[in-house]
Amino acid sequence: MNPKISIIVPVYNAENFISKCIESILAQTYNNLEIILVNDGSTDNSLSVCNRFKELDSRIILINQKNEGTSSARNKGLKVATGEYIGFVDGDDFIDKKMYEILMSTILECNLKLAECNFVKSTSYESLNYDDLNIEIESVDQAISRIEKPGFYSVCTKIFYLDLLKNIQFVYGKVHQDALFVSEVYKKIEKVGYINLPLYTYTVDNESVTRTHYNYKKVEGIDVILETNKNLLKLTKHKDNKALLNKVLVNYLTYNYIELFNNPDLDKNLYYRKK
Repeated sequence: MNPKISIIVPVYNAENFISKCIESILAQTYNNLEIILVNDGSTDNSLSVCNRFKELDSRIILINQKNEGTSSARNKGLKVATGEYIGFVDGDDFIDKKMYEILMSTILECNLKLAECNFVKSTSYESLNYDDLNIEIESVDQAISRIEKPGFYSVCTKIFYLDLLKNIQFVYGKVHQDALFVSEVYKKIEKVGYINLPLYTYTVDNESVTRTHYNYKKVEGIDVILETNKNLLKLTKHKDNKALLNKVLVNYLTYNYIELFNNPDLDKNLYYRKK
C-alpha cells in the first residue's frame, strides 16, 4: 500500500529559498507524491524557479495566483489536491529526506489519520540519527499536553488524511491560521502519531509576517488564538490540560497587551486591550 500524498507549498518572494525547499521534497524516499506549488503573486524570480522545476518532474503542479496570502494559497492547493493524504511545506523551509516515509509508515502501521513530527530552526540540514526514532500514539488529550512544545500548531510538521479536512479551510488573511486549522482537525480524531525526530526545518533568516516585528497582522491574530483555545478546551477532560491551555493563553495575551501599549496606533479604539 502506497497512498499518494499531496504536498502543498505556498510560494511568495522566496527566490532565495524555494530551490532548496523543492529539492528536499523531490529527494523524499517516499515518492508517491503530488507537489502543488502555489505562487502567491511573487514579485521576484520565484515563479521562474518553480517553472524550471515543473519542467523537470511530472509530479509538480504549478498554480499562479495574485497575492492573496498563505491561507488563500493553501486553500487553493487543497481544492486541486488528488492525494489521499495532505502535507504542507512553506516555501522558505525544507525537510528531511525520510520525513514523509516515516510519517506515512506511522499512519499505516498504527491505523491513524494524523501523524506529526518534531522540527528544528536552522539554515542548514541537521544530521539525524534515525536509530533515535521514537513513535508515540497519543490520545487528543495527551497531544494537547504538548501545547508548549514548538510546532504543536504547525500544519507543516504533519500529514492529514484528506477526509479529515472536509469543511475545514484556512482563515483568510490571518496569522496563526495553522493553530485554528489544527484545532478544528483535532475535533475529528481520537489518536495522533507523534515522532520525536525533527524532520522539518524551519528557516530562521526570512522576513514573513509571523517572523518579524510586531504589526497589525499579529493584532488581528488575537481572535484566531481565542477561538483556537476555545476549541481545545472543549476537547480536553483533564484539569491539568485546561490549566495549561489557560496559562498559554494568558502568556500570549500578556505579550500582545504589552506590545499594544508599546504600539498604541495598532489599537486606537482600545478594542483588543479592553477584551
